[in-house]
Amino acid sequence: LERSTRSYQAQVTSNLELVKVGQALPSDLQGLFFDEEKRLFDGLRVEFQILLDQSPNRFTTTRQKITTGLSWLSWLPWVAFALIFVAALIVRSWLRQLILDPIRRLQQAAQVLADGDGSIRLPIKSFDEMGKLSATFNQTAVTLSLRTAELQRSNRDLEQFAYLASHDLQEPLRMISSYCDLLGKRYASSFDEKAKEYFGRITAASQRM
Repeated sequence: LERSTRSYQAQVTSNLELVKVGQALPSDLQGLFFDEEKRLFDGLRVEFQILLDQSPNRFTTTRQKITTGLSWLSWLPWVAFALIFVAALIVRSWLRQLILDPIRRLQQAAQVLADGDGSIRLPIKSFDEMGKLSATFNQTAVTLSLRTAELQRSNRDLEQFAYLASHDLQEPLRMISSYCDLLGKRYASSFDEKAKEYFGRITAASQRM
């Protein structure tokens, strides 16, 4: 259409220029100019009619494209929601592996350590805060194991000392109790009240020991 319009404008402008200069054109040449202008104008009209005929189809095609695009846009929120949901699951799984699982293992290991098993150790898989915490826990477990062993050895020593001390004390206490019984049986009648009181205190004290 633009090409036909330019051709028609060029022909008309050329004819107008000839008229402006007052040049008289033969009738046959005027007929040729008129026929050429008519041919160009008819071509322009045909092109314009083609444009008018194609406009509805192009409008329909464009509208279909827009409708298709809008239909995809209507699904966009759901697609975005699905992507956000999947991303949230991935982040949750990553956070669980990074934070929750190590904390749970630490809690279980602490319970085992509290129950008295000092051999528990945590694996150190990283050098972040959780890795440092695991290393501190392992060091604490080692320290508690050593101190528990020392306490057990001290308890055994104390038990042995208590056994030996009680054994060594039993013999003289039995001697005291025996002689108190003998004194009570043989000389109780010759004791005055004060002597009986003293003798009773010695007997009671030896029985308590």
